Amino acid sequence: MLWSSYEVTGNLPQALSIKPEYYSWMREYIRGFNMLSSMRTYGMQANPISFSEIIRYIEVYRPHDPERFIDLIMKMDRSHLSTLAPASTNKSKG
Repeated sequence: MLWSSYEVTGNLPQALSIKPEYYSWMREYIRGFNMLSSMRTYGMQANPISFSEIIRYIEVYRPHDPERFIDLIMKMDRSHLSTLAPASTNKSKG
């Protein structure tokens, strides 16, 4: 949506101009998080990625450092869920 706005107006929205830097070592964690996140369960809201799913992922894909993988995936998941929490709280109040 923002990109199409940029294509029409030629003005780059601030949200598109602030991109995080990605390094090659991050690929393994980003790929793992995206795959695991797509398998999460939902109730009234998104549930955390289950530890058993992370362990199953490690068994299949064998990340370079399993302990670090678990730590970073869980941190990424908490951060992701915290960005979703305000939206679900606002929906229930409206």
